[in-house]
Amino acid sequence: MSPKPMLTEDYLIRQINLAIAALAKILGLKTAGQFQAALYEIDQLLEQLIGLRSYMIKNLSDEGILSILSNAEGVDTDRLLIVADLIKHEGDILAEKKYAEESAGNYARALNFFLEVQLSGGPRYLDPPDAQIEEILTQLTGSEFPAETLFNLYLYFEQKGEYARSEEMLSRVAGITGWQEDLIKEHEDFYGRLLERPDQEIELGGLSRFEVERKVEQLRAMAIEDNRLDDGD
Repeated sequence: MSPKPMLTEDYLIRQINLAIAALAKILGLKTAGQFQAALYEIDQLLEQLIGLRSYMIKNLSDEGILSILSNAEGVDTDRLLIVADLIKHEGDILAEKKYAEESAGNYARALNFFLEVQLSGGPRYLDPPDAQIEEILTQLTGSEFPAETLFNLYLYFEQKGEYARSEEMLSRVAGITGWQEDLIKEHEDFYGRLLERPDQEIELGGLSRFEVERKVEQLRAMAIEDNRLDDGD
């Protein structure tokens, strides 16, 4: 399959401006409590951005949507951000209508897309979705995330310099998958990167050099214990 053609800069900017205007209309309808009208506008804009009927979009996997929103240079982060915003707005409406499970599903998908935007270099024309990510994490407080989402949160928080939160997410991955060799290596690499940072930066990120060095020693002790058990086998 040949790569999708690149769209011109002017076309992309026009499309983004139209989408921003549509988002403002959706927000106004949502604020006014006109939920059915807002949901209709959300479906219309999703269809324009993705090129499929809304019921087909809802049945697509995250990977399927990302494939449609990608080209030869990678994911179109601005379009993906708008799609994520729309999915989040729909989640807000579902929450207002007391459809808690469906709302949580929307929030989880939107979170994955917002993280993909940031880990793919961020949007080109729009503001980064940091506020949206924090809002969704608040809305999903107490929820269980799959390991892939937690790992992306780990990468995202490290990117932001929030090292304590990054460490927490990586440890939660280990809680799901177990302390596999590659995950121990990931922890070691993470702490190694931190030790290359100035003390003040580490502390601003919620940790201290002493804590990081102590955790490196704990990982080494864990690796030695694993090797000892393997040798005993």
